[in-house]
Amino acid sequence: MSDNTCIPVTRVVKILKKNELFENISQEHFNQILNFSSIIKVEEKEFIFIQEAQAQNLYIIIEGMVAMFSETPHGQEIFSNIAKSGDMIGETALLNDFPYNLNTKALSKSSLLKIPANKIKSFLQKNPTLSFNFLNKITLSYCKLVAKIERNSTLMAPQRLGCFLLTLDKRKLSNGTIKVTFPYEKKIVASYLKMTPETFSRSILYMERYGIKTDGNSIIIDDINKLKKFSCHNCTKLSDEAQMTCAIYTK
Repeated sequence: MSDNTCIPVTRVVKILKKNELFENISQEHFNQILNFSSIIKVEEKEFIFIQEAQAQNLYIIIEGMVAMFSETPHGQEIFSNIAKSGDMIGETALLNDFPYNLNTKALSKSSLLKIPANKIKSFLQKNPTLSFNFLNKITLSYCKLVAKIERNSTLMAPQRLGCFLLTLDKRKLSNGTIKVTFPYEKKIVASYLKMTPETFSRSILYMERYGIKTDGNSIIIDDINKLKKFSCHNCTKLSDEAQMTCAIYTK
């Protein structure tokens, strides 16, 4: 595995081992995959791949965060997914002659494991465990996508925002409140939650009645349970924890 990012190999291995793609495969096969892969580093706003380009590599994020989006003829970016450490992107590289179906660019300085498609394809053909893991990964991704569509259809805009806030890393303050910080631009959050920037702003104001207050690029939550009750009120079993599709439990 070539690496010009100075990330400790032990950290890379630990992250990869948590990815469902490598579950229960032998150490020998795991090492072989690492040997023909490389770690790349990208800067904030740098593209990793573009929509309709020939898919040649599969990627697993080691550090950072990347956005997956399409673009309208008028230049509007429509964000469909935000991927972070441990997530796999570019799965279409494993399908014959399929181009990438979305643009992908870094939201922060990021490091990714780049796996050549032709190499991993041969492993899929020879390794039933790896093939099953890939199918399982694709199936779970599909279930999460369906659940996200369901949430966008059944939840009010403020509830979708509340659901998103509950997925963010939380820091407890001395007064007992909880602080979360938006990890990227609010306009990207709005697009990801299928809102206009104006609706996003109104949603924040609406949620003040549920103990939400803005603090620059952060949100202060007075009562986390009150926020959960409000945000999760209209979710169906399709989005529950048991299905592994609930946004709160699969962050």
